[in-house]
Amino acid sequence: MVPCSGQRLNKKGSRFLTRTAHKSNQIARASLSPPLTLPLAPWVELGGGAMACHLLLVAVVAGFAVSLAGATDHIVGANHGWNPNIDYSLWSGNQTFYVGDLISFRYQKGTHNVFEVNQTGYDNCTMAGVAGNWTSGKGFIPLNDSRRYYFICGNGFCQAGMKVAITVHPLKHNATGDGAKNHGGDGAAQEAAAAAMPGAAVWMAVLAVAAAAVAILP
Repeated sequence: MVPCSGQRLNKKGSRFLTRTAHKSNQIARASLSPPLTLPLAPWVELGGGAMACHLLLVAVVAGFAVSLAGATDHIVGANHGWNPNIDYSLWSGNQTFYVGDLISFRYQKGTHNVFEVNQTGYDNCTMAGVAGNWTSGKGFIPLNDSRRYYFICGNGFCQAGMKVAITVHPLKHNATGDGAKNHGGDGAAQEAAAAAMPGAAVWMAVLAVAAAAVAILP
């Protein structure tokens, strides 16, 4: 049976209405999508708790930066590096080591190395009392204690002069009493106190930032 023209028009009209409704739904969904926004600066987006955490992190990092800024890196042998046939006692005699400083060794990787030993190991070029070893060719060793340190090369070059002994002193602002007298009396003590003041001032600022961060916490 052949459909009449009216039936054909109705089917075409139905398909047209269906497509129109589908497009309308797409437009409606697009209009409901979240609008495009530009990201705000981190300190604007953060809430109170996150802001406090970031301030605390800044305070801690600043504190470590202050500590490292006050440390001295003593490069063994200076421009001669860590090599045979060098008088390292002469080099160490011209250095003053304090707790928190670094001693660093620069040498050819694979040929030389560094071992921390005790005095017996140092005197006899043996591994007596080994407390650490470094083989990277560029080692940074923190001096965390006020005491005598002994370092040698463990590849047979100790007998050729590759050994150094150093004495690490307490921090300057801790040098009081007899220690101050040994370094020149009241004048040395005042100088040590003055040297400690900039670091103390920055630490006070760090603590102030930390206190502000705690105050923001909900």
